[in-house]
Amino acid sequence: MATSKADEKRTKSIIAIAASLSLIEVSILSLFSFFASVTSIDRNFAIFLIYTISTGALGFLGRQFFSKRREFNASEIFQIIALNYGVVIVLCSALYLSLGVSTSFDGALLESVSGLSTTSLTNVVPESLGKSVLLFRSLTQWLGGIGALIMVFVALPEAGRAEEFDVAFAKSFTSQKVSETLLRLAKLYVLLTLGTCVAFVISGMTIFEGLCHSLTSVSSGGFSTKSMSIAGFGSSTIEWVVAIAMFFTGINVVILWWMWKRKFSRIAKNSEFRIYLLLVVTATILFSFWRRDVESFWAVIRKGFFLSSSLLSTTGFSTISWDFPSGMAVMVLLLLGVGAMAGSSGGGYGSARVLQHYRFARRELTQQLKPSSVRVVKVSGKVIDERALHRLHGFTAIFISLVAAGAFIIALANPNSTPIEVLSFSLTCLATAGPFIATSPVDSGIEFNTVTHIVSSMLMLLGRLSIFPIAYLGIAFLRTLREGPFRRIGYWAGRS
Repeated sequence: MATSKADEKRTKSIIAIAASLSLIEVSILSLFSFFASVTSIDRNFAIFLIYTISTGALGFLGRQFFSKRREFNASEIFQIIALNYGVVIVLCSALYLSLGVSTSFDGALLESVSGLSTTSLTNVVPESLGKSVLLFRSLTQWLGGIGALIMVFVALPEAGRAEEFDVAFAKSFTSQKVSETLLRLAKLYVLLTLGTCVAFVISGMTIFEGLCHSLTSVSSGGFSTKSMSIAGFGSSTIEWVVAIAMFFTGINVVILWWMWKRKFSRIAKNSEFRIYLLLVVTATILFSFWRRDVESFWAVIRKGFFLSSSLLSTTGFSTISWDFPSGMAVMVLLLLGVGAMAGSSGGGYGSARVLQHYRFARRELTQQLKPSSVRVVKVSGKVIDERALHRLHGFTAIFISLVAAGAFIIALANPNSTPIEVLSFSLTCLATAGPFIATSPVDSGIEFNTVTHIVSSMLMLLGRLSIFPIAYLGIAFLRTLREGPFRRIGYWAGRS
């Protein structure tokens, strides 16, 4: 009984921490958006002011329920992250309804989940929104991006899964103290955002446009202030700068840290970085060859590099229509599924996992030819534990199953859609990218109805949280039911 009360107390503490953090986060985002609406005293001004005060007050009030304990195990960290995302999504959905961005809750849910999961999937026209709302949308993606990095650099090591992600947990970047790692991560993330913003402004964007696009570029979000995305600017300079920003967004944060520290020898030894470069270069060449008769040489190279960076970083910015011939469509789906490097804010299956699968398959083929040989799987000179390889196969099965299940349900809800449309839609949601093949309103058979909104929101959230926090939250929920209502039902049944 004492253990049950202690577990119940810990559960309440975790819920209080997650709820309070969520309220404070939404309050800060609303405060910045409120400042953006000061120049025009309108409905948005009042709503952001009310949200800033109410959520901020409730958040700081909830801090008194914080546990004095500063250390949490892996399960508790995952629960806090998952609950934090959930509460922020609900609060943002209510805010979008209040602002009139969406007329239904499922539409507002899609918009808020797309923001927090750093996916550029949206059913609103950016030009119809005020500056304060555009800034708020961008800030939600920036928050989702740093939340993903915190999960990789803090939660996964606590769960004992550091060996799966190569250099993401290099001692040169992380610290034994979680607070120091978080501070270093936040500083780097803010510096990257500011540097990207300056580059965008120099390339021709206004300060506001540069700020919004830097928030959504660094986070691999993809929300734009224009419905035509980057193509709406009509500037080759901006396209080059955005493409370069997306390229660096898909790179492991530790490698960016090593670039800053000029540790190029370590970067050269990193296997995942080499395969990431190989994928970008190869995709750029193939996309350029596909469009060779459409534009000039440098324009073809620019658009090929832009599309490759957008796909692999899962940012989702676009300069051309996503209507590809069959051969290019297959390559787009493959790149979209692979995604960014581990330790970046990008999504997808992960180039690190692809590399591990390749090394594993090579070992199995070698042992088929030489049964007596003893081989290990190495990445960047580090031996991958067999248990990690088993988890890799399990994750792969779950990833494929989620894409297939999502495509099946979306196909049922959209009878006019084609198989390539529902497959690319399901994959782009789980990979947190956004655009899908044949996204043209005229050509696409996918309608943004209630089922599509809910299914895509679930896929985006699972993709952003890499499945593990949801699994831990589900286990904790079942344990609570087993030790709470289920135990009482069993007790009453026994007495009767």
